[in-house]
Amino acid sequence: TTVVSDRLGRALLDAGLVDQYEVVPNVLPLERNHVAAKGTPQNAIVVADLIDRVKNISGVLEALVLLRDMLPELRLIVVGGGADERKLREMVSAFNLDDRITFTGQLHPTDTLAHIARSGFLIVNSRFETFSVVTGEALMLGKPVIATRCGGPEAFIDERNGFLIPRDNTAALAEAIKNMVACHHRFDPQAIRDTVDERYSQAVVGRQFFTIYERVLAERN
Repeated sequence: TTVVSDRLGRALLDAGLVDQYEVVPNVLPLERNHVAAKGTPQNAIVVADLIDRVKNISGVLEALVLLRDMLPELRLIVVGGGADERKLREMVSAFNLDDRITFTGQLHPTDTLAHIARSGFLIVNSRFETFSVVTGEALMLGKPVIATRCGGPEAFIDERNGFLIPRDNTAALAEAIKNMVACHHRFDPQAIRDTVDERYSQAVVGRQFFTIYERVLAERN
C-alpha cells in the first residue's frame, strides 16, 4: 500500500488493514512556481477548509487575542470556506479582531498561491493532516511555516523552514508566532524552497511510483 504520510501508514498497519506500506508524497507544482519575495513578518496566513474540529482555526484566533498588545501590527488572512465559517467570523467580532483578520472565502488555487506568496508565513494549526499540501506549497514559495505535530507537516518542517508545536496548545502557538515575527529575517526563502525541491517534484515522485510498480510486477512474476 502506498500512502502520503507515515502516520497514516502506521494507522493502517495497526488496524490490520495492510501488511506493509510505503510513503510516497503528493507532487508539488515546483516547475510552475518560483520563490516569492520574503514578505512582511507581521502578515500571517491560514489556508484551510473551515471545519474547526479538524483545522482548529479557533485556536489561531485565540492565539491572536493573546498577542493583541504584544504584536499590534500582526495581521491574519484566512483563505477557505466551510461549515464553521460563520462561527469563526462571529468569534473574530467577539474578540474585537475585525481590523486584524480578513476572511477571503474559497479561492481558486492560483489565487490561493498568490495570497501565500504575499504573506510572511503560514500557520497550520490542525489536529490531523495526512500530507498537508498547503505546507508544501508554502515552502515551495519560500515561506516559513508554523505547524502542529499533526501528521503530514512533520515530514516537512525543521529548523531551516519553521517551527513545530504541539496540537491544541494555544499558548505554544502564540509563542511560536511571536518567535516567527522576531526571527523572520533569519529564514532565507531560497533555502526554504531547497528543502522541498529534491523530494516533491513530478519527476522524483514519478520515479518512486515507477520503482514500486516494477517491484510489484517482479514479485507477481
